[in-house]
Amino acid sequence: MKKELKGQLNAQEVADLKAKQAIAGKQLYEVSAEGHIAYLTTPSRQILGAARLMADGDQMKFNEIVLENCMVAGSEEFKSSDKLFLGLVPYLSDIVEVAEVRIKKL
Repeated sequence: MKKELKGQLNAQEVADLKAKQAIAGKQLYEVSAEGHIAYLTTPSRQILGAARLMADGDQMKFNEIVLENCMVAGSEEFKSSDKLFLGLVPYLSDIVEVAEVRIKKL
């Protein structure tokens, strides 16, 4: 039997959350560490812009704001535990979706 992680949703809850995010045009991501799990969604331009403005150059504050606005379910320990938060920070850029753009000098 698979050990349940703190904050873990059941399969139906994950499917419902994934469908809800898809309707909004967003992707759902799952992160886990040390017995905890959280579910994150893609940040919008508005969230990224507000985070940049509110953080006023403080990268750690920027990451906290992004996590606060993109975590849709799971263990709150990712927000309150320095160890879990700092472990997650390098992966926050992975939830930002961007298109591959080509530029051509004319």
